[in-house]
Amino acid sequence: PAPGFAPFEPAAAPVPAAAPAPQGEVRVEEGWTVIRRRVTLAHPPAAVWAHFSDPAAVIRCLRGAQLDSREGEDFTGHVAVGFGPIAAKFEGEGRFETDEAARTGRVTGRGKDRGGQSSVAGGLDFALAPGETEAETRADVALRFRIEGRLGQFNRPELVNGLVDHLLGDFVANCDAVLGGGPAPAPRKLGIGALIRMLLATLRRR
Repeated sequence: PAPGFAPFEPAAAPVPAAAPAPQGEVRVEEGWTVIRRRVTLAHPPAAVWAHFSDPAAVIRCLRGAQLDSREGEDFTGHVAVGFGPIAAKFEGEGRFETDEAARTGRVTGRGKDRGGQSSVAGGLDFALAPGETEAETRADVALRFRIEGRLGQFNRPELVNGLVDHLLGDFVANCDAVLGGGPAPAPRKLGIGALIRMLLATLRRR
């Protein structure tokens, strides 16, 4: 027999406050996904600049990325990504330019996955400035990229917005750890878990 309905008394439970919305925007311009964000690192500008002006140090803090070789401002490297049954390892080359006086930098590059079914091209501009206190640094980041092939669906702003926030949060935490004297994070592939967390965060904001 079907069980009867059991009455119950509602119980109040504390709800954690939502995380503040990231500062910035994401849009599509002539087929390119363009993302602008502002983040804060808990270290003074001089220390953050020393870290950001070293490509090897920066790449160690970015999930899935690895520097393979470097000669002057030019470099080669790869980024490994995996979304469920879809996996790709983008291999390519780029250029890393910095302006020490202005504390700005630009990274440009392009690459293809080993299977040849996807390709990516893009650029990243960053500018450092003092934060609200002497122990903080504000970083303004502008990312421009285009993915073609089977991973092209990740050009969509509704997916990219949350994914970039997740990656930036991970990147800032890794940079803060290294600048604080901790070990560099172990290389990790960007996987399905990150995508699920990103989608849930996007739904909560909506």
